Amino acid sequence: LAFLFPEYYCGVRKMYLLAFVIVVLRLLLQIPADLEMIIQLEEQGAPFNTMMYQPLMEYVKNHRFSPGVVNTATALEMALKVVFGLVANQLYFMHTILKIKKIRGNLNISMDYRATVKQAGGTSYLSILVVLLAEVFLVCIFFFILMSLAYF
Repeated sequence: LAFLFPEYYCGVRKMYLLAFVIVVLRLLLQIPADLEMIIQLEEQGAPFNTMMYQPLMEYVKNHRFSPGVVNTATALEMALKVVFGLVANQLYFMHTILKIKKIRGNLNISMDYRATVKQAGGTSYLSILVVLLAEVFLVCIFFFILMSLAYF
């Protein structure tokens, strides 16, 4: 799971900041390949020549990334996934230790230590939905920015 979907791995394990950073990095690294894919689809006859998409297609074609940039961005994204897959458990272990230390520092006499740690730890499968919504939101922002650039 950590290699294929690092942002969801972090989300399930309540490492939300790292999940957000990975989402942003992967989206930024996917931009050159995604734009190149749009150009290739349009050249193969995909219906991007509608009135709404015409300025966008002209902008994308005029600001095309070189093949070296596309390949480098794709390689960096794969490297990010491989490295994260190798260090994911260590990162989760460090995250857990820091969380436990924080709980110990804020522990009151009346609080049950085990119950507090159990409540703070564990996994949250609802966060997969949250990470997915964050990705969709960021893609929409990117599309809005790209459309704004194309029209102005």
